[in-house]
Amino acid sequence: MKTCTRIAVGLILLASLLPASAASPVASGSREALFVSDGIEGWSLGVDGSSIRRDATIAGFLDRLEATTYGGFVGWRGVPWLTLYTVLGQADADLGVDTLGDGFYWALGLQATVWQMDMLDPEFLSGRWSIRLGAEYASADLSSGEWQDVSASLRLQYEIFVETVETTQKIPYSLALYAGPMYSGLDGNVSVNGFREDFEADEDIGVVAGIELSISHNVLLGIGAEYFDDVTWVGSLRYKF
Repeated sequence: MKTCTRIAVGLILLASLLPASAASPVASGSREALFVSDGIEGWSLGVDGSSIRRDATIAGFLDRLEATTYGGFVGWRGVPWLTLYTVLGQADADLGVDTLGDGFYWALGLQATVWQMDMLDPEFLSGRWSIRLGAEYASADLSSGEWQDVSASLRLQYEIFVETVETTQKIPYSLALYAGPMYSGLDGNVSVNGFREDFEADEDIGVVAGIELSISHNVLLGIGAEYFDDVTWVGSLRYKF
């Protein structure tokens, strides 16, 4: 018992001899930082999905490519008229009776507003008109094949605001309609009986149309259709900071 008492007294004396800084809490460090950010304005997060239907030529024969993609979206608006983005997710695909399986899907792209005009008169056409350019490279690395798609579109967009254009800073809820020409060069390969067979989409020029609904100041819901020789459906949900 006396031995324990001596040990306790010794520990107390040792603690009293330590420098004051050694007993300081960790949280008492500097409040300064190497890099300082005012916030994350200009960034956007969301989810994307698509259901692809395209005619494709393989070994000289026409077949049907059916694929689905879904993934997480991260976008950055470096300047007010330009957004750069990436999508990371999963995809699966079939080419006729041959399956490409499923696997990793990713995309890099940009969206740019090249022209914009707020129209107030005539009243039935009041809203915001704009021309938008989109470009994207997408790739899917699947268990029994792969495909890549280089696409670009030029869209005329008409945005209808809940209130007049001048009050959009107060109430930014809107409904946007868009349409325009689109290019999509899709090709890839699939494993057939142990051999790799190349394929490519039969049509690469088509049209795109869709609708975007701003359901709140930060949340945007979109659905669209791309038509080449069949309809490809695309959908998106965005949260803008």
